[in-house]
Amino acid sequence: MLWATKIALGSYTTQRPMKIVKVVSIVAAIPVLLVVGYWLYMVQIANPRVVRELTLHPEGERAQKSMLLTLPGGRRIPVNYLREDQMVYAGADGRWWKELEGDGSPVTLLVRGETLRGTARSVVDDPTYTQKIFAKLRPDAVEGFGMLVEIRLEPPEEVRFEQHERSVFSENGEDGVIEKIFEIIEPTQRFAVEFGAADGVWLSNTLNLIKNHGWGALLIEGNPSYAKLLRQNYQLPRGKTVEAFVYPGNIEILFEENDVPEDFDLLVIDIDSNDYYVWKVIENYRPKVVLIEINPYFPPPQLMVIDFHPLNFWDETDYFGASIESMIRLGKKKGYEPVYNTGGFNLFFVDREYYPRFGIKDNSATALYKKWEPKADQWNRAPHGRGDTPFENPFLDSGEIQIPKKFLFDR
Repeated sequence: MLWATKIALGSYTTQRPMKIVKVVSIVAAIPVLLVVGYWLYMVQIANPRVVRELTLHPEGERAQKSMLLTLPGGRRIPVNYLREDQMVYAGADGRWWKELEGDGSPVTLLVRGETLRGTARSVVDDPTYTQKIFAKLRPDAVEGFGMLVEIRLEPPEEVRFEQHERSVFSENGEDGVIEKIFEIIEPTQRFAVEFGAADGVWLSNTLNLIKNHGWGALLIEGNPSYAKLLRQNYQLPRGKTVEAFVYPGNIEILFEENDVPEDFDLLVIDIDSNDYYVWKVIENYRPKVVLIEINPYFPPPQLMVIDFHPLNFWDETDYFGASIESMIRLGKKKGYEPVYNTGGFNLFFVDREYYPRFGIKDNSATALYKKWEPKADQWNRAPHGRGDTPFENPFLDSGEIQIPKKFLFDR
């Protein structure tokens, strides 16, 4: 009996450690199995779905944060990204970053439907730089987790805007130019502001966006007759029409009262008078693109801005706005770069952040200026105060008030 008991106890004591070892081995294998399962799920199921979504829906919600990266070997990977001018940054959680070790490898990116090419490298030797970029790219990530990949984009081909001029409602091809700009700059709000908007149809620079591209808008007109037509012509699902005389003291109030997004996409200024001064005071709103009327009768390098008066208006003479040189100086101070001029009157600016995408080699006033010299009898005027010619009427005369005319040549 004692002998049998010893044998039984010996068998138990030898089997128990073996069972414990098996259990420990299984528990230790669980993380490995989870990682392998996660990898198989991502590669075989999730990634292909995301690839299709980014390819077929470039304006979708996912495409706002993720891009499609094609590695040198041809593998396509969806990754979150951060773009700053001609640099794009991505975080690598897998091992694919090893394909980009060294001085740099050619890659292709699909960003919001736009195909870009560049040179990519994995940042393996600069943790401080990696942490700085990751603070913007993935602020909630655990420090030290993931590899930073930086991509330097190839310089884009210069956009030839004259090839894209097209008028649906606009006067000088502005509709086509605007469409091209927003192919390159992805609109975030799809919202425009235009003043003076007239009746909203005749020579409109925003109606094509509203009618054919589903944009919202705030349309402002100060002339009561035009404002009435504007209301009749528009039933905006997103936005408003407003009758108001625009001047520097009320423009941001009008924006606030009418729910204009602070980061709206397009601002059109065409009030034939204080255009320069109104744009100058807009500080709390940051449109990506500004289309503003200039006075083409003062070619570069001439500086000219009309003297400010809150009730300035256009009397169908040459007394309005600012020269192209003066307007470009203002735009650059506000962080904008000029990109094109349509018809000699309308100057396009883009936020400096986006300017490198257009590949423009020379955006000086001289390069963008287009001469527009009216005939002597056009609108019964010429040249009205320019050069040595005196003003035919030295006042803006509304019948109720007289405003002295004065060109300023120092700004």
